[in-house]
Amino acid sequence: MDNIVWHYDNFTPEQRVEVQNAINTMYKGLSAQDWKPSVTISIEGGTKCKYRGEDNRKCAVGHLIPDDVYEPALEQLLPSVDDKLKHVLRTHCGLSHADYSVFAILREYQRIHDRESITTDDVMQNEFEEYTHKCGFTYPMED
Repeated sequence: MDNIVWHYDNFTPEQRVEVQNAINTMYKGLSAQDWKPSVTISIEGGTKCKYRGEDNRKCAVGHLIPDDVYEPALEQLLPSVDDKLKHVLRTHCGLSHADYSVFAILREYQRIHDRESITTDDVMQNEFEEYTHKCGFTYPMED
């Protein structure tokens, strides 16, 4: 994980609410798909992480993008870098106060989902929960 930890204390009150809501949405979405990654299988047999993947799965950040806003052109765009995806997240995903630090924390959740070393569902969930705790936020408790 990044050496920089975007901590709760460093966000504005509005950003805290928006980031916490995003964490809740990502966590609940990944949990609903049993922490299975959103990937597509290439012709060569490899896998590629996607905002929208096979079996209607979504990656962490993919859960923030409403279905009516999603378009395939968003694939491979990074929330910490790409202006088009930043615009979508700000205007359609409840992140109107997002700045670099908000996009950076989302990017880390995306990395947790995408990390090739994650070979079991429990590992992804554990890393998501650990990073959330490390950043001073909370995640929803499972029912």
